[in-house]
Amino acid sequence: MKGRDIRIALIVALVGLAMPLRAQLRSEGPVPADLRMSYEELCQSDLARTKEYVGGRVRHKDDVRRASYYVSKMMAGGRIVYGDPVTRMVERIADTLLSGYPDLRRQLRFYTVLSPDVNAFATAQGMVFVNAGLVAQVEDEAQLAFILSHEIIHYYRNHSLESITGHRKEKTDGVEQERSELNEFLRRHARSREMEAEADSLGIALFYRRSPYAKDAVDGVFDVLQYSALPFDDVPFDRTFLDAPYYKVTADCWLDSVSPISSRDDYDDSRSTHPNLLKRRQASSRVMAGMSGGQRFVAIGSAEFARVQHLARVECVRQEIVYAEFARAFYEAYLLYRRDSSDAEVRSLMGRALYATAKYRNRGITDVTGDYKRVEGEVQQVYHLLRRIDSRQLSLLAVRKLWQLGDGCQPMAEDLMGDLYSVHGMRAADFQRSAPRVASQSDTVAADESGLTKYERIKRKRAAQTEQNPAAYAFTDLLGDSLFAMRLESAMTSAESTGKICLNDHRKQLVYSPTYRVVNSKTGELKPDKSSRKEAELANHIAAVGQRFGLQTVDFSDQSLRKMTSDTQYNDYVAVNEWLQEFWQSKGEFRMLRLSQPAMSRIAERYGTSLLNFTAVLNLENSRVANFVDAWYILPYFPSILYSGIADHEQTAMVSLLVDVQRGEVVNRSESTANHDDTRSLLGSAVYDAYRGGKVCGIEGHRLGLLVGAVPMVYAPYVRPFGSVEFAVGRRSSLALTYVHGFDNDGLDSQIYEKGAQVGLLYRGYTRTEYAPLGHYWGAGATLFTRPSPNRPAVGLSFDIGRNYAFAGRWLLNINLRYNIAFARWDSDVVSHALANALLFSVGIGGLPF
Repeated sequence: MKGRDIRIALIVALVGLAMPLRAQLRSEGPVPADLRMSYEELCQSDLARTKEYVGGRVRHKDDVRRASYYVSKMMAGGRIVYGDPVTRMVERIADTLLSGYPDLRRQLRFYTVLSPDVNAFATAQGMVFVNAGLVAQVEDEAQLAFILSHEIIHYYRNHSLESITGHRKEKTDGVEQERSELNEFLRRHARSREMEAEADSLGIALFYRRSPYAKDAVDGVFDVLQYSALPFDDVPFDRTFLDAPYYKVTADCWLDSVSPISSRDDYDDSRSTHPNLLKRRQASSRVMAGMSGGQRFVAIGSAEFARVQHLARVECVRQEIVYAEFARAFYEAYLLYRRDSSDAEVRSLMGRALYATAKYRNRGITDVTGDYKRVEGEVQQVYHLLRRIDSRQLSLLAVRKLWQLGDGCQPMAEDLMGDLYSVHGMRAADFQRSAPRVASQSDTVAADESGLTKYERIKRKRAAQTEQNPAAYAFTDLLGDSLFAMRLESAMTSAESTGKICLNDHRKQLVYSPTYRVVNSKTGELKPDKSSRKEAELANHIAAVGQRFGLQTVDFSDQSLRKMTSDTQYNDYVAVNEWLQEFWQSKGEFRMLRLSQPAMSRIAERYGTSLLNFTAVLNLENSRVANFVDAWYILPYFPSILYSGIADHEQTAMVSLLVDVQRGEVVNRSESTANHDDTRSLLGSAVYDAYRGGKVCGIEGHRLGLLVGAVPMVYAPYVRPFGSVEFAVGRRSSLALTYVHGFDNDGLDSQIYEKGAQVGLLYRGYTRTEYAPLGHYWGAGATLFTRPSPNRPAVGLSFDIGRNYAFAGRWLLNINLRYNIAFARWDSDVVSHALANALLFSVGIGGLPF
């Protein structure tokens, strides 16, 4: 894998790592133990649970570790909320379903996942997660109760452990007769589809059938799942919604008709982990046969359900904005706005989606609106509109709509006014305060201007030019508002001045969840133990290097979560996740007013810092990345099989951002890729480089290396001492001053390299890492030779290749091969001896003083 490829892989991985949220759904109460459990604790618990399940030795420890790791990362990812209205509703539904199973109920913990996806899932640890997107789509409490019954069965029947171990352990609880109708159906399907079918049937048999919930609600659940890709409603978008009295959305922005909804429930499931929805619908109907009655709302009333569902829908819109799904967010906010146009939160979210789309479009980023051809239903009209509309027209219409939506949206309107000036070159004087003139019959008669004065002809020409520019009338109805006119004038006459940001402006850094992934490049499997260990090491590196730059550390790493006890701390943790996720969507390439900025500003003030450190590392093992530069000098002297055994087989890539969270701008950005194992020195150097902003850093900031060692002679039974001073002059280059001592031994041949001392100055370029003097290098320079007798100096060229190993953060081990070419006045015999002894092999050890 090449350097560019590994950087892309890292960036793709990162987009999935920093997943947030905090919004209307806030956690309440003490932080649960589930969220504070470390990977190591979770893994030990899962290994013990698996051992008990299989009744003996665990044969799949690596699979258990990976499962534990992913659960741990999910819990620390800033997407889970507890004690919020949605979670409390789910817990009350679970209480109703499990009223006859008190022991099982005590084993289960319920959480809300801040995700717009229609989904719910359970883990082997007894945690059941319900996405906000699912609550936003179900029609009533009874449908949600059936889904919870399904997920509880996954835990009750140990489906997660069975998937890992391949071991089936039957429960002897007398319920097998209730499953007899589906036995034939289950035998025809793969194991994972069998589990899903079992979760449906047993969920009904054990929990749902005995509950007070409406029995006819089950079939509607499969409708929810079938159309889960669609927004929570499907109504036409009002084509006049964004129009101004004298400025309309152009006709080419609208589709003549939207694509019909084609979702089916009888799709081919041969390659799916789930039976298709038709099969699940039919199987559930057979189990439900003869059952009737029940209520659609039991644990809470219909009014309370509607209130909680509204919170879930608002949260879905928020997350779609954070993840740059602006077209869907705008449409769903529009749906909520149609129901209650006075809701300030809804108005703000709708305006935010429109504002963000305009900001991205003004920077030439068109694909942020998504591909309308991939969308069905009425929402397609919005996708098409936001993709096809001209960016200037979008900004004009967004400014007026934001201003009309009220105080919460007006700062965004003013920011877009600035874009009209800086991006589109418009001025306040370009906009007309009076309505366009309606053409009269006199305008159509022969244009005899002989009777007009000079000024009347000028005015007529200007009026004609203005009427050919409809954008001039975009704000005609708003310019009567003195505040709007003042803000427009101000935004279009003043240039933005931000000033330069530097580390000296900060005294603390907020370290957000350093991320480390170690992957076997041959199998593609994650190595969870090393990933967790190196992640903690990376966090320590960041804190230590930050201290060298005078920065105290505010820890928001995954490890910090283990120590949190209050909901205030945890909500701050989630809010930081949200801000960074929203920042990451634009890569910090331009300034904008972010949805999560108010919360982030409060956090920055609370902790006394506005500098955020985000660092992520991807290490690929077994990559075998030997290249020509490394191999050409080794192979002539060592068998290729030996070289293959001792060469580095890893690649390490790191991305590090230092961000001013108040301004939303990158202070320093560092990206590095090394065909090198992830040693402490490599990581420390990369972290240090991030703070220096890509300037010369040396190994962990130590630019000077001092070495002493020995040079075994080719034709002599002794070694010669040497010393070396190496100074980094670039990220991948250094200057080395070397000295090799000579001996005046009469018993030895009088050759330049045996008897004479050498002093050389070499330039070295580092080939497999970006932090001199660490790793493989090649060098070239000049050497001065002295000779005791005759006492004549000689000059030559030196070429060397070698490697520096760093350890303990301050020590170096050097292995070097050098070729010398001498230029002297001596006889050819001496020169031939010199060339014969041109190869010098040296080994040295030294330190890094600064």
